[in-house]
Amino acid sequence: MNQRAHPTVRPYALALGVLPRRGITDQLAFLGPSLAADLATALLLDTLGALSTFPVRHRLVFTDGADPITTHARLPATWRELPQRGTSCVDRTHGALDDLIALGAEAMLLVTADGPMLPLGQMFDGMMWLLPKKRVLVGAAEGGGLYALGTAERLPFLTEADFPQGLGGDAPISTRGEASQIEDAVAKKSEANGLDVQRLPHSYRIEGPQGLRRLRKEVAEGMFAPHCRKLFERPDIAPHVG
Repeated sequence: MNQRAHPTVRPYALALGVLPRRGITDQLAFLGPSLAADLATALLLDTLGALSTFPVRHRLVFTDGADPITTHARLPATWRELPQRGTSCVDRTHGALDDLIALGAEAMLLVTADGPMLPLGQMFDGMMWLLPKKRVLVGAAEGGGLYALGTAERLPFLTEADFPQGLGGDAPISTRGEASQIEDAVAKKSEANGLDVQRLPHSYRIEGPQGLRRLRKEVAEGMFAPHCRKLFERPDIAPHVG
């Protein structure tokens, strides 16, 4: 007689890929070179720390080899590095999805390394929602571009997209009001190709003192971000958040 209390459920092969945006230290230039590099490193490590709570099989950081932040930061042991492929953000996004599929991922989520300001619960629920395939999960940043893109299959139509995705792209100072525009563009292309679309809550990026103060407030209220928390204890950052 089988005495097991619960049936055995096959674990799904979920995968996370982090695509750091290029030039993020330039985006943080208002802090000065040294502090900007320290903040960019803290944002990367806290992004990985937050996503490490997801019970997934594969965790990859896609690096370009020239970014000093990902080159010098000591990544958590549960994350692997793979080189980015492609010359545009669309190509790099497509290449990252191909790499995750090659690992056997049944559902995957690409995320920028802009910080731990992420709707983690909705993101993981969204990954599970992707499993039946023919679905796309989209998360847009308030200032423009995407911070997350999820799928269970290749999305070849994205290579034809003529808009800034944010994932794996450069990190210019953005203009407000672009989040829904980019989100709508991805949604329309996906739906035109027969895929259902789910939208994640908007996130934000640190692009000036206001965003930095917003992050400090959320960290003080309990956000899991140990590297950012330690950074906010430093006296040299006080003038930028006061």
